Amino acid sequence: MNSYDVVVIGGGPSGIVTAATVKKQHPDKSILMIKEEDKGVVPCGIPYVFHELGTVDENVMGPKPFLDQGGEVLVDTVVKVDTKEQLLHLKSGGKVAFHKLIFATGSRPSIPTFIKGHDLPNGVEYVSKSYSSLSRLKSKTDVANKIIVLGSGFTAVEIAEQLAQEENKEVHLVFRARVNASNQG
Repeated sequence: MNSYDVVVIGGGPSGIVTAATVKKQHPDKSILMIKEEDKGVVPCGIPYVFHELGTVDENVMGPKPFLDQGGEVLVDTVVKVDTKEQLLHLKSGGKVAFHKLIFATGSRPSIPTFIKGHDLPNGVEYVSKSYSSLSRLKSKTDVANKIIVLGSGFTAVEIAEQLAQEENKEVHLVFRARVNASNQG
């Protein structure tokens, strides 16, 4: 079992910047980043894989700045955090000891459970910041002719705009309107 001065759980932008900053400020400390997938994506570039970039591989990012400083990366999943023993249990069965622990695990898509059919096994997908999940979604949108994008945030609007630029695709953007009671007559 290896032991580290600092362990960062998460390999997205916040994990990379955090780990690189800690290593820069404390070059003598042993620092490990644990991330679930070998490849990561740039979150703000996600919509552009659907047209402008063409592939998920054109939107890949990695922990090179952190590695160049002497940091270590482990591709695995933390399944249990024992703060009392300062020990991480990994999906692979391994364990990692830590002195300081930083969570930089990002976000997950919000699931609209209030919509009937949100959990259908086919035809309903969610946009994730995971390389493998995004690759599967890109494959599905490549062959789909009719696509509904649900949401009004930047990512949803930009994905709908990128998909609409593809030939032979009918794309609809659906979102919940917010009504301001003071503007009603």
